[in-house]
Amino acid sequence: MSVLDRSWVRITIAALIAVGLVVVTGADVAVAKQRREHDRKVAAVRAERRAELSFLAKLAPVADDVFRAAAPVQAVLAALADPGPDDIYAARDALAHGGSLAALRSLSTRLHALRAPAGLRQQTASLVKAVDAMKDALTGLSAHGKQEGFDALANALGGDDATGFGTAQGDFIDAVVTSYGHQHAKPPFTSDADGPRLRGTSTSWIFAADKACDAAYIGLVPVVKLQKQTSVSALRQVVTLWGTQLGRLATAFARVPQPRDAARLPLTVTSRLGIIKSNAAIFGQELRAINHQDPDAFDLAARRLHELLPSLAQLGKALRTYGAVHCGLIMAIWAGDKSAAKSGGGVTAT
Repeated sequence: MSVLDRSWVRITIAALIAVGLVVVTGADVAVAKQRREHDRKVAAVRAERRAELSFLAKLAPVADDVFRAAAPVQAVLAALADPGPDDIYAARDALAHGGSLAALRSLSTRLHALRAPAGLRQQTASLVKAVDAMKDALTGLSAHGKQEGFDALANALGGDDATGFGTAQGDFIDAVVTSYGHQHAKPPFTSDADGPRLRGTSTSWIFAADKACDAAYIGLVPVVKLQKQTSVSALRQVVTLWGTQLGRLATAFARVPQPRDAARLPLTVTSRLGIIKSNAAIFGQELRAINHQDPDAFDLAARRLHELLPSLAQLGKALRTYGAVHCGLIMAIWAGDKSAAKSGGGVTAT
């Protein structure tokens, strides 16, 4: 083979090597590009997941607060499914003057301000819609709650508006579960049964206070007839009824969880709740005086009762101001307020 031939071979081999290098380099560039694209996609998915988890962490306390605001209203409406004689006015005051509506309005604003990641926008929209529906339903219930007619109240509080609130509350829980299910994360609650621990609210306190006052009021109805009698036996029954009903009322007040924070009971209420127990104790003194046939002790106890009446009237006024309007009216009647007695009837502690 000539020198020329050998040069041609060397040039050919060099060219092939160069082509091979170009091909390999091109393949490496393509692979690197694909790897970078894959890494970008993985990073985007991870970033979206982090954003969603961060959003759900912010959503959890808001959802808890919505649940706590809605639960007292649902309890009121549940009581009206088969209402007793002491439920209707308690429901009126709790829905018209309780803090659940203000809380739901504030929480609705907070939810509207949240910016959900793309993957959770639909679920968040459903959740916001459900909370707004609860707020709107309660707005209607509160308006009905300011009515005075028993039949109108019963129809409004047990009708379509109540159903609307219950349906919206169910939709809210479903939206919460769906939002967390998107990330296969555990939702804060999945039903009414496993929701966050409930705190005392102004709505729940007003409802319980009105019910307790009305139960005592109804329990004292027999006093109206007994007061017309002049026998010692009738007097003993009157005093026993007063002591028993006021004692039960004092116990009921003590058992109701008091609201905290902005909805907490004012000092004008808390400082005077002991008046109920004091009244019950004095009626106990009157009963002992009757049983021991001690007129002096009876007169002393009667004077103490009259001394407590102004404080009882002040408690009634404070209760009305807080929102337990019906309970406050009953206190005014017991304290001897003639205008209250004319509007509500009943017996006085005199």
